[in-house]
Amino acid sequence: MEENKMPSYAPIIVKLFQTVIYDDDRKTWQELLSFQHQIRNYFATIGIQLHLNDQDGFAF
Repeated sequence: MEENKMPSYAPIIVKLFQTVIYDDDRKTWQELLSFQHQIRNYFATIGIQLHLNDQDGFAF
């Protein structure tokens, strides 16, 4: 039986469901930027859009 592996960006997705992510949370912000494409693709499959404002430093 094949084991389902959780993607490394899954905690960021969970956090986005819970709250706004700000750039002052440097570790999470950098991970969000690094996995932005994969996170956008995941949200698109469930009909949600990622709003990321890099200039003002927040995402939801």
